[in-house]
Amino acid sequence: MSEAGQSRSTLFKALHGLGLLVAWAILAAAVSVRQPLAWRCALLLLGLGHVAAVWALVAGRTQKLTLLSFSLAALLLGVHVAFPGEFRGIQVRSSAGGPLRNWTNRLVPESTATVLAVPLLTLGGVISPTEAEGFSSALRQEYTRLSEAVGGVPPTPLITTFTGGQSSQAFDVVTIRTGASGRDSAIMLHGFGGNWLLLCWLVADALRDSVSVTVCPSSAVGAPWGSHDGRQTVLSIIRRLRDEGLNEPLLIGLSAGAVGASELSQELPGEFRAAALLFGAATFRSTPHLPTLYVYGSQDERFPVDFILEAASTHRSAGGITRREIQSTHFGLVTARKEVQAALRAWVETLPRTP
Repeated sequence: MSEAGQSRSTLFKALHGLGLLVAWAILAAAVSVRQPLAWRCALLLLGLGHVAAVWALVAGRTQKLTLLSFSLAALLLGVHVAFPGEFRGIQVRSSAGGPLRNWTNRLVPESTATVLAVPLLTLGGVISPTEAEGFSSALRQEYTRLSEAVGGVPPTPLITTFTGGQSSQAFDVVTIRTGASGRDSAIMLHGFGGNWLLLCWLVADALRDSVSVTVCPSSAVGAPWGSHDGRQTVLSIIRRLRDEGLNEPLLIGLSAGAVGASELSQELPGEFRAAALLFGAATFRSTPHLPTLYVYGSQDERFPVDFILEAASTHRSAGGITRREIQSTHFGLVTARKEVQAALRAWVETLPRTP
């Protein structure tokens, strides 16, 4: 074999080894939660193809087997992307009303991406050991609940978010209709890391008996809701809800989204019915006349209890302030889901009824 041929062969084997590790990591994450059938078949073929390719290394047929496994997987994934299916009560659309602008949002299920990301972020120090404890298993459990409730794991806006594709002129939005009677609605602002469909659904699920529509718009990775762009995104959602004949929405913010919700409740007086700040807050410069709920984790390392209580002490609201401490880390919406949802439901029941 020529020197150039040997170099190509070495490079191919190195890429194949890397692909093998990635394929098995994805397969391990994917089988832990319910996935669309096409995605499961594609991963199975991809994994088996790589196993066969490793076995065939000594026979010199690695390239053919690997290319075959990738081709079959690509075919099935293409079917999954082209025909994502329907999901009960959930729509993930662009702000213009059409399908997601980036087809890659439908390529990798959110459940696979997030379950894979947790150990990597823990190794990188982004997630602390305390936060990581039980987080992956809770994610798998909640994605399974989501899949059983709506008939699968819908497409996610995350990929467009991480490629810088969200702005007030064009953004992806998750809309969840629970079937509740009445004209009450809610807007949820995501935190740092983008618009996880799972987190939107967990909030909508908590409000399913009292709120008919929950809308979760997408912003940039850093969740800059207090910026001009973030404010315009929220205003466009408010106009949309008003056009549907719905009442002033509840404003719900999670983590950095709670910081944005704190700011917007002051800057947009009269636009919201009440505000819920989950695992985050900001100090108040003025006095919004909104009933406000603070939900915070006893072990939260990002927004510690003392910070939340200090922020709440600057908040003077004629509508009343409610505080609920949850025995959890910053990721309590997932790891302590029942307690957080119960706090939200109980608080909403105390709000004045709307016609």
